[in-house]
Amino acid sequence: MATAKDCHEMTSYYVKGYEGKYGIKPNVNRYSARWGFDSLLAGMSKADAKEVVDYYFTTLSMRKHDLDWFFYNYEKLVESMVEGRAEAEHRKRLVEESRQRAEAWRNSGKSGIANSEQGSTNP
Repeated sequence: MATAKDCHEMTSYYVKGYEGKYGIKPNVNRYSARWGFDSLLAGMSKADAKEVVDYYFTTLSMRKHDLDWFFYNYEKLVESMVEGRAEAEHRKRLVEESRQRAEAWRNSGKSGIANSEQGSTNP
């Protein structure tokens, strides 16, 4: 169980993020937020929870990044974050592999896009 202090710190962190996004303070029920963050912090560290809150504010929201929506859906946000990181790593790996292939091609002395001895572009 998270401490009340940790939960209130997370509520304040959310409020700060909301203000940064929208320029106004949200109307937050700190009592219910305390228990929402208590549940969240039961499964992750404060640092990870802050990362999820930060990620939440980067997503598209039809409800202006409502805190209640966050509490009922944070596991989906975590999944999306993890998938996004995996996709970014995959793209990074593909770019590096392409760079290495291009470098090897340039170093081979061949020119053009055809892979024939005569340099023909006909398949």
